[in-house]
Amino acid sequence: MRSEVSYSGPIPQADEIARYESILPGAAERLFGYADRQQAHRQGLENRVVDSNIALAQRGQVLGFVIGLVGIAAAAVLVLLDHVWPGLTIFFGDVVALVGVFVYGRRAGKRELRVKDTAPEA
Repeated sequence: MRSEVSYSGPIPQADEIARYESILPGAAERLFGYADRQQAHRQGLENRVVDSNIALAQRGQVLGFVIGLVGIAAAAVLVLLDHVWPGLTIFFGDVVALVGVFVYGRRAGKRELRVKDTAPEA
């Protein structure tokens, strides 16, 4: 007669833990310690990824702001120097580029959420 037991997760069922403990005293504590360390490790990695994504987004916003200001300042200088068409071209090109990046980012974020909502859980 053959018997098979399966479980999901890092910790076996209670009767399995009791059998491990009877064979090897301290095994239960080692199993729970392993599960605790694994969870802390995974949460630490997730926190690092989230922090990195936040820093990257903030850096992108600052650089986008600086680039936008430089473009608008260059356009203003050109208009003041009586180069109206090049100044207006740079100004509107700058504004269109900034709006385009904003709209693209919003759409990409919504698409990513839709994909995550429809993805099967592991």
